Amino acid sequence: MNRRIFSLISVCTVGIVVAAGPAAGQCGPHHESAPADSTVGMNYQSCSWDADGSGPNPPQLVIVGQCVGDSGPAKIMRWDGQTVTTMCPGFTVNDSVFAAVDWDGVLVVGGRFHYVEPSLLDNVGFWSGSSWHPLGPGLQGWFEPYVWTLAVYEGQIVAGGRFDYSGTSTLGNIARWDGQAWQPMGHFNGIVNDLEVHDGSLVAVGEFTEADGVPVRHIARWDGHAWQPIGPGVAIGEDATVWRGLLVTFDASVQGEVFAVQWNDGAWVPMGGPIPTDALGGRLRLCAAGDDLYASCSTVVSHWDDATHSWIVLDVPGIIHFSLDAFGPELVLTGGAGDVLARPWGRWLQDAVPWICVQPLPVTSPVFRTVSLHGLAWTSGYAEPITYAWTRDGVPVVDGPAGASPGGGVVSGAQSPTLTIDGVRPSDAGAYRMVVANGCGDRASEPAALVVTNDCATDINHDGVANSTDVSDFINLWFQDQLAGTLEADWDANGVSNSTDVSAFINDWFEDTAAGCG
Repeated sequence: MNRRIFSLISVCTVGIVVAAGPAAGQCGPHHESAPADSTVGMNYQSCSWDADGSGPNPPQLVIVGQCVGDSGPAKIMRWDGQTVTTMCPGFTVNDSVFAAVDWDGVLVVGGRFHYVEPSLLDNVGFWSGSSWHPLGPGLQGWFEPYVWTLAVYEGQIVAGGRFDYSGTSTLGNIARWDGQAWQPMGHFNGIVNDLEVHDGSLVAVGEFTEADGVPVRHIARWDGHAWQPIGPGVAIGEDATVWRGLLVTFDASVQGEVFAVQWNDGAWVPMGGPIPTDALGGRLRLCAAGDDLYASCSTVVSHWDDATHSWIVLDVPGIIHFSLDAFGPELVLTGGAGDVLARPWGRWLQDAVPWICVQPLPVTSPVFRTVSLHGLAWTSGYAEPITYAWTRDGVPVVDGPAGASPGGGVVSGAQSPTLTIDGVRPSDAGAYRMVVANGCGDRASEPAALVVTNDCATDINHDGVANSTDVSDFINLWFQDQLAGTLEADWDANGVSNSTDVSAFINDWFEDTAAGCG
């Protein structure tokens, strides 16, 4: 395997700038409307979807719903910060999509739909890149079945809603996809409205009071084998979120006032006063976006204020909000309105500082090699371009020889998304951060550790020096590959052991010996 290039990869999107973003004075909290071509109909939920995982393409915001009222086709669209693209070939009239989740790069949706050309889908399916496909026989039921919520738990998709079976398997409003079939996860006696992962456990919230006969008042935790109550439960089973490591949901007083409560030290603890609402009431939603907590009731959206220990009403359009979801530190508000001018989805930003979508990862590299650290950021709502900088152990990195450390390798790209150190030295080891900034402020990535070893990449017999013995050993491995069909000498890691591996190894060996490696 060719190990000359060692990368800390943090891929997102390069400074996406919204053309009609706010002026420089709007660095503080503000609402941004959705593009006008994406606002017709009902919008039930959104999610962040990174189709290639840690690959070079940025994540996108996916919005799901129904196009026009109760009679239009399902709506699935993605937004890359500039352009809206629809993703609903094959959906028909009366189809609705209620939920979406990113399953390790695969977009999975759930809702109330029964046929999507060219495949038959029953209320749940996944996107292949060009069309929708079923997950087994789907999730069915005896009376108007649907999937309302989706989550990823221990690498598997978990669906909740109202459904009774999948093929010949009996279910109880919740099920997990094991890669081959939908498997039961107990039986709830009511609809499951939300699924969250908290402290390594799956939490279900809904219109149920029992799970397999055990009292679980509107909220329950899966222990790996059965559902368990969380304290005395709560009076409302609509939504929950995880904020600062705490499970937060809704409860109500005997007078009917609605509060947000957090599970803390074995008890449900109220957070401030009642949730602000309007005369309409209904639809309660919670969302943690970055370090911020939001709640909505009907058309009113509020932000939790640490300083006053209270809920502050936000200045957002007065639509009924079906969902609050996070896109990085941004809050995405989805709702329902038939009027295009109502803009029934939008985003709330606490600030317009760029944010880093995927944190850089730690890496270990042999000495004298080329190390590349790469990261990109997203910015919304501020027209100035992003600037980049890098630090090592808190000290700025600069271009040129010893740019990261005294006696270190040659640095380039210190003010770009990609930092490169050619001929990395042990002194270059440390904690690296990418710092992104615009006129509203700056943010730093999490630290990514660079570890530099004294190993030579071509010292394949590990005797501490790269010499002619290693060339002989590699050639022997290569001949063994040709006879046995193995890949021990696949130096360029392209899945085949051939003559290009010999050339790549020899080139690296010459670099090792020229650099005095070993």
